[in-house]
Parts: sequence; structure tokens; C-alpha cells
Amino acid sequence: MKFISTFIGVFLFTSFCSMNGALQAVGVRNSGDIHIFFVLIITIIIMMFRGNKEPNKESNQEDTVNNKQKYNSDMLVTAVMNGNFDSVKYLVESGANVNSKNSEGFTALMTAVMNGNFEIVQYLVENGGTIQINPNDKRTDVFEIAKSLNHNDILEYLSGFEIAKHAYVDDYTANQLIQTAVRREFKTLKETISNINPNIKNDEGETVLMTVAKYGPEDIVDYLINIGCDVNIKNNVGYTALMYASKYGNIDIVRLLVNNGADVNAENNSGFTASKVAELTRNFDIQQYLQSL
Repeated sequence: MKFISTFIGVFLFTSFCSMNGALQAVGVRNSGDIHIFFVLIITIIIMMFRGNKEPNKESNQEDTVNNKQKYNSDMLVTAVMNGNFDSVKYLVESGANVNSKNSEGFTALMTAVMNGNFEIVQYLVENGGTIQINPNDKRTDVFEIAKSLNHNDILEYLSGFEIAKHAYVDDYTANQLIQTAVRREFKTLKETISNINPNIKNDEGETVLMTVAKYGPEDIVDYLINIGCDVNIKNNVGYTALMYASKYGNIDIVRLLVNNGADVNAENNSGFTASKVAELTRNFDIQQYLQSL
């Protein structure tokens, strides 16, 4: 820097002498004008070199580390795309951020779910990969990705985590539960629902309790209530499990639901209570029972 400063000083001095003679030769003899001209030139040069400071070694080291981590993270997504488990493991152990996103907004875990690579999915989750649940953007929701591509083993694995029990869960698992109930495969139903939120809804707002309340049997309704199914949840048209039991004429299930806190005064979107639903479907024994409460 000292050499550069000395060079600039000599250059400005010689330039001043040369330009001073040249300007006077062409008729610019006012020393004030000449001085103003050179002040402007010097100011511009100083401004050009003002930013040329000694480099901050700590900042450069930090930038190097960040660039290396970003490079490793980008390489991680690529390795996941290629299904190369050894490379994925190496990059994670080298400090790659497992939750960084590529230019399209996808993390390594999302990419692994897309590819249906269970081994890599499991490894990423075990090493800090965030299970992304995003109901506002199903494109980046790992459950939606697994569902849309029929990666059922991955869907089942991810559904076992606590986050899946308390946050948004897509309608795939809900519909799966409902269809299991309709097929009366109650052993499978119990095994599946034990790992997820029992009150999950499908796109129509239906829960498995509503389905079983329609068709029975009573002991499965009782089981669902005991594991935490909410008897007063409504679907998109305002129906509760009690309204469905009343509509389908199962008085034993109606009594069971009422004894477990079902609201007999709840109304659907048409303003009908369970008693009114029973009347409209000519289940008069249920109507009479509900009106007696």
C-alpha cells in the first residue's frame, strides 16, 4: 500500500506540473481555475481508492467456511437426487446443512422423499432433517410428496413422529383409516391409528369416528373414543358423529356417543340437530330418545 501511495503522489505531482503548463498554453491562466480542476481530479481518485482497505482476515475465513458449507449442502441435494447413500453420509459428516434448500426450495429430505429412497430419508431424519409440514404449500410438504408418489413406506415412517400427531397431516392417512373402517379391517385400523392423531380429517372434514358411527360396530366406536377421538368434531357440512349415527339409525351408538359427551344441541350447516336428522331419516326411536334428554 505504501508503494501504491507513493506512486500516486509522484504521478499527481508530475501530472499537475504538466497539465498546469498545458492549460496555461491554451489560455487558462487563472491559477484558481487550475487549482479547482486538480482538486476535482484528486477527489475522484481518492474516492476510487477509499474502499481499498486491508482485507479482514476473520471475515475472509468466515466467508470461506460459509461457502464450503453451502457447497457441501448443494452437493448433498445432488447426492440425494442420485441416490448415492455413501456420498450423502460423507457430506453430512463433513458439515453439510441437511435443512438447506436448493434454488427450487427443496431440502435434501424433500428430495429423498420424492425419490422414494427410504434409507436416505431415515438417515437424514436421524441426522437433523426437519420433517417439513406445510399445508399452505403441498409442493414442499413431505407427507403430500410421499402421498402423491405412493411412497407408502416413507409415509408410514414419517407419520410415526410426534410432529405428525399435532400438526397438519394430509388427507391420505385419514382416507386410508376411513377405508380400513369401511372394509371392517379393525385390527389394521387399531395398528395404524395408534401412531397418528386419531382426529385427523380428510379433505371433506371426515374423521374415522364419523365413519364408524355410521356403520358400527359399537365396540370400535368405544375404542376410538377411549384413545382420544373427539365426539363433537364437525366435518365440512357441519355433521358430527352423533348426527351420522342418528341418520343411519344405530341407537346403541347414539347412546354411547351421548354418554361420552356428544352435544345433542349441536347444529349442522343447515341448522339441523341430531334429533332433526333422525326425524328426517325416519329414525323415530332415536328422535324420541334425543328429545328426552
